[in-house]
Amino acid sequence: MLLTKELLANEYLSNNKSIKKIAQECNVSYTTIRYWLIKFSISIRSKREAKKGREYSEEHKNNISMGRKEFLKDKTKHPRWNGGPIETICETCGKKFLIEKYKHTKGIRRFCSKDCYTVYQQQNIVEISLKTREKMSESRKKYIEKNGCYFTGKKHDLETIELISRNRTGKCMGEEHPHWNNGSSFEPYGIEFNDELREQIRERDGYVCQNQECEITQEELGYVLSVHHIDYDKKNNEETNLISLCNSCHAYTNYDRDVWKIYFENIIGGIKNYAGPEVLKKEGIYRGRGKGLVEPV
Repeated sequence: MLLTKELLANEYLSNNKSIKKIAQECNVSYTTIRYWLIKFSISIRSKREAKKGREYSEEHKNNISMGRKEFLKDKTKHPRWNGGPIETICETCGKKFLIEKYKHTKGIRRFCSKDCYTVYQQQNIVEISLKTREKMSESRKKYIEKNGCYFTGKKHDLETIELISRNRTGKCMGEEHPHWNNGSSFEPYGIEFNDELREQIRERDGYVCQNQECEITQEELGYVLSVHHIDYDKKNNEETNLISLCNSCHAYTNYDRDVWKIYFENIIGGIKNYAGPEVLKKEGIYRGRGKGLVEPV
């Protein structure tokens, strides 16, 4: 039989016959029919499309049902049985556990639990190169342009926000976070110089700028006071080395550090009437901003 485009299109598309049945009727091989379908640009149905609408006889359905029941009773009789789970060792704790053979072969699962995987992440932080980050960013942008962001225009209700907050409290913070890197994000400050410590210093100072020539309150400023290191050592986070200042006064402390250091040490020590930089300047002891103290004769 001569295989023409009209014949194959009629049998395959119009009559919805399978490639195997057309091959039997034309007395040729399966691959021959498939070759000419591709050659004539006739799209081949997927397995799902081929099975769609197909009706099975009751006998065929019973055979499928009986076969499945038999496989459930004894998995070793399944044609794709590969020997079942195998024993392997967790890379973190060394504990033995069972794993599916294909997962072990592909290296999909190498840990006995999520906790062990978290420990592995903390100990083996993988640095992603800038080039890879750019590729990830571009891929994400293209996906959002095509499909849109799932959460765009949506907001959590109060109940969900409270639930998320409760679940996150004390978790994924500090050393508990899988990407913890010994506090590198706090640098150049110490790990202990956190929001809690800064708020504690502000509360101790009554939420007032401790420069006696200023003494503006946090409420008047409309923003939180800065916390200044008196000896300029950002690793020294003792309470006696920290003091509350407004942004303006904090900026002045970048000049003539020896003057400001003595000044704030006396304030922390309880000497409230110690002469400030402006008084020292009038008395001829302090040269002025950026010039330091007058050297003794």
